[in-house]
Amino acid sequence: MADQDKSAEDDVAELRYLQNLYMQEYNAILTTMATYSNAQEALERSMETLDRFESIKDKTMLMDLEGGAYIRVKSENDRKVMTYVGAGYLVEKTFGDAKAFLSKSAERNAETMAKLDGQKRLIEESLTGIDLRLGTMSRE
Repeated sequence: MADQDKSAEDDVAELRYLQNLYMQEYNAILTTMATYSNAQEALERSMETLDRFESIKDKTMLMDLEGGAYIRVKSENDRKVMTYVGAGYLVEKTFGDAKAFLSKSAERNAETMAKLDGQKRLIEESLTGIDLRLGTMSRE
């Protein structure tokens, strides 16, 4: 009987350990999804701004430097956009090329978020299974 109680305690400890690991992975996925969601929103805002550029051409506007700092800038007619392509590099693109690049980036973000959501659902299923097993074991 003592061996059976020891075995049950070991099973509960192992399930709690797995539950903790799954929760850590789950939280990491949620954090990553939030980062991708923020990036997605920024891409969408950038594409909207490019769509509205004709209405702001040759006008003075405020540019957000982030952290609550802004500068006044005047837009030019050159129809060129400096586009961040990664690793600290900016590339000058036409409006059309910039919009296509941003659109492709948004597609990749959406695909990654869908994959992360799938992983999140698998972890949720595993956690539900662990909770059920722990509930069953506590009633025994």
